[in-house]
This record gives sequence, C-alpha cells and structure tokens, in this order.
Amino acid sequence: MCRIEKANLEDLDEILRLQYLAYQSEAALFGSNDIPPLKQKLDEVTEEYAQGRILKMIDEDGTIIGSVRAKEADGTVYIGKLMVHPDHRRKGYGRRLLTEIEQSFAGKRYELFTSTRSKDNIRLYQDNGYREFDQRIVKDDLIFVYMEKMKSEVSIRKLSAEERSTALDLAWRVFSEYESPDYGEEGIEEFRKCLHDEGYLAGIEYYGAFDGERLIGLVGIRSDKKHICFFFVDGKYHRQGIGTKLFKAVRQEYPNQIITLNSSPYGVPFYHALGFTDTDKEQTVNGIWFTPMKYEDFAEDGD
Repeated sequence: MCRIEKANLEDLDEILRLQYLAYQSEAALFGSNDIPPLKQKLDEVTEEYAQGRILKMIDEDGTIIGSVRAKEADGTVYIGKLMVHPDHRRKGYGRRLLTEIEQSFAGKRYELFTSTRSKDNIRLYQDNGYREFDQRIVKDDLIFVYMEKMKSEVSIRKLSAEERSTALDLAWRVFSEYESPDYGEEGIEEFRKCLHDEGYLAGIEYYGAFDGERLIGLVGIRSDKKHICFFFVDGKYHRQGIGTKLFKAVRQEYPNQIITLNSSPYGVPFYHALGFTDTDKEQTVNGIWFTPMKYEDFAEDGD
C-alpha cells in the first residue's frame, strides 16, 4: 500500500530524478526536452523545499513514486510539480497527492498551471474542482493554462426583487457561452425576449447561489406550476456541486411536489444525474430545442 508523507531534505535528489523521468511524457508533447521541469536543478528544489512543502508518495519498498509541492502566499496556495512515476499512472495516485497537498493548506484558494497540450492534467484538475482563469504564452509552442479552486463556502437563498436583474444577466451570460451554440438565431432571440418579457417573468421565484457576495448560480421556478424556467451556474463554478445545492434548496421549498422543466441539449446529462426523467421526446418551439422532464423522487425530499 502506497503512503504519502512529508518529504525530507534527503529525499530531494530522488524526487528530482523522478521529476526528470515523469516529465518525459510532457516533453514528448512538444518534441523537445526544453521545458522548465527538465531544466530544474537541485538547488532550486531545495529552495522550494525551504519556502513551502513537498510531499512524497512511497511504495512498499520505500521508493518514491510520486510527489507534489506547494507554497502559500497571501491566502493562495500555489501547487506545482504534481508527478507520478510512469509505471504507476492510472491508479489514482495523482488525485491522492493533489488532495493531500490541499489538506495540508486547508481552507485556502488553490492555484496551479499546466500546458494547453496536457489534456490529461487539465481533465484531472477539472474533475477535482479547478477551473481555468488565464492562459499565458511562454514561447510560440508553449502556453500555460492557469487554474484555480476556491474554498469559500457557497450560500443559497431566495433573491429579492432588486436582485432579479443581476440574476437575469447571469442567465444570459451562461446561456450565451454554453447553450446558444445549440441554437440558431431564432432560438437565441427567443430566449433573449423571455428575459425582457415582464408577463413571462411575473410569478417566478428566484433562488441564488453566492460565493461571498457574488451571485454564481440561479434557479427560477414558477411557484404556481412548480416549473423551473431558469437554471444556470456561472461557468467558472461548474463541476463543484453548485447546481445540486441549488436544486436541493428548491426541493426544500416545494417538498413532495412534482417539479418540471424543459432541458436544453446541454443540460440533459445534468438533469438526469439529479434524478429528472424525460416525459417526452426532444421538441422545438420558436427555435428553442428542449426535452420536457419531471422530478418526482419524493423519497429523497427529506435529505
């Protein structure tokens, strides 16, 4: 059974040798060994050790097969050099190391980066709650993707009438980025009109998810028909459970009620994961494609 421990000074030479080996796959993506991890020297690793924390993963024989390092500055933990020996990949060790280094600096904002070509790394970080916030060109064929993970507590509450315009702005922003590609001009214009139709907006209750004071998610439900009209989460907060928390809040307000909605093509997998079932095949009205769905899993309403 592999275990993770804090590295010692005596481990740094072995960790650097692992680094040279582990990053050969990254070098292969560029067809060159001219990448920063393969040019780092022992004195630089020693300096990083003094300034932060380096973890090691060791196997039953005491051999170091994985490592990660991090340092904290101004409330942000900068994570780097997450590596696993090539013979031990696809076993979840990278995820374990990432989780362990986060727990070493609990309750902080986490930041890391990788190259745009490192699709497996990007997928790992996204699956663990990281989202891209910047890209920087190092040289013509090397671009770094910077990613962050926020640790602030998300609060959910019913929105006031004064907050409705902010909520609808969020709906339009997320729709434009993630859903409009599925629609033509007619469908996009139809959705835009809904956001400005006072008759349509009347009778909708709005629930918002907040990261601090920032609105990051929205559910709008028509209280008389128990029908969800709007359900959007800021793209920067996707895959962090925000949508699920929002829906649980709505369920508490409408216990033992059948809740319906019309899902866009983009949202179908998410609603199925929540427990919604299709009530009809995909339809098109005024350029809007949607699948009618309902939720009636009352057994979970006491969660």
